[in-house]
Amino acid sequence: MQRNATKSNDRVVTKPNIFNPVFDKNRKRVRGIWIRNGVYYAQVRIGDQVKQVPLHDATTISQAVRERQALKSSISKGDYPPKPEPTKTVQAPASAQSSQPPSEHTIPAAIERYRKERDLLKKGNVATRARENSGLNAWLAYCLWRTEQKPPFPIHIGCLDSKMLKDFAVWRRARAIAKLEAELEEGETLEESEEGLSGRTLDLNVQHIEKVIDWAVLEKWLSAKPALDWETLATEPEKIRLLTPEEMVGFARATLVTAEVLLSVPKKYRHLRARQARMAQSFCDFIHLVFYSGGRERETLRQR
Repeated sequence: MQRNATKSNDRVVTKPNIFNPVFDKNRKRVRGIWIRNGVYYAQVRIGDQVKQVPLHDATTISQAVRERQALKSSISKGDYPPKPEPTKTVQAPASAQSSQPPSEHTIPAAIERYRKERDLLKKGNVATRARENSGLNAWLAYCLWRTEQKPPFPIHIGCLDSKMLKDFAVWRRARAIAKLEAELEEGETLEESEEGLSGRTLDLNVQHIEKVIDWAVLEKWLSAKPALDWETLATEPEKIRLLTPEEMVGFARATLVTAEVLLSVPKKYRHLRARQARMAQSFCDFIHLVFYSGGRERETLRQR
């Protein structure tokens, strides 16, 4: 049989509905480029957030790389995202103002319908749906709390606005703090750093309800998506001090087995320490390779 007469099993299979890494013809990872459902995405930092921006015009990896570079240039110049043009408010006719959407189109009903269709279509992986369900359950509890107030607040899907997002965040964090206070022993008080719920969790809860709003617009429950203003609450992580070149070299050589090291080990244990010489040298070489190449741990391990 001739060489390469059979097909090799090195074809990259992309999983649907999730972001898959992109590899070039040499099976090397293309940084900053992902593919999902046949569409290339560029991973870029916009402000304080890392986002995946779709590259609809890119059909090859090289085109995706060029578009990502152009996108990064636009972000650095402040031209992305484009500023929306001011819209003119047009007074709706009296007949249109009098027609109200059906009263059964509530936020809980929209959440249940959205989750049911999402699960049937298997959008996203299981872990993503579980996180999303956690946030939507919090919205259901908030709507139940609003209906129990006197007088009850409206929970119609059309009533969801920026103020409701803020009220939800205040209610959610107040309930979390009350739960922490209930668990305290007598005489204890909460520290100022204990906020009960992270800002990142609240940001995700807002993203979850925005998906329900998009579904409501698609199903004609809403004529248009409302303009929701939400200030990100997630705090920027603390910056970690990087190791200096001298510290990195010392870290890499810390496990090397030298003659001086063997002399410092008791004789009955020296043969055990000597067995680690090859592994220690490999660790030292790996740390130097990562340090000088700038590669990440996993992608560096894949190199041959």
